[in-house]
Amino acid sequence: MLQEPKYSGQAVLVIDSHVLPVEATLAFSAEGCTGVLRTQVVSDDDLDFPPGPVPLTLLQEPKGEIWGTVSVSRRTPEGAVSMQFRGVRR
Repeated sequence: MLQEPKYSGQAVLVIDSHVLPVEATLAFSAEGCTGVLRTQVVSDDDLDFPPGPVPLTLLQEPKGEIWGTVSVSRRTPEGAVSMQFRGVRR
């Protein structure tokens, strides 16, 4: 049985000039990639995502850039945030 390629490690979301470091867990398939991003937020500005795709830069192997949409799925009172990431073809 073939396993889908996966990525688990550090990444960076870049929205306009705002950089948000995240811990990414992604699965890749023929349709693209999906996964979860986790981070600590300092302000609500950190979560101001545009409706269109944004770049996610993978900092560990396989390094590279993936474009996708981001939506917040869970936020704790302590500022920890989980987000859904859905890669799109560019």
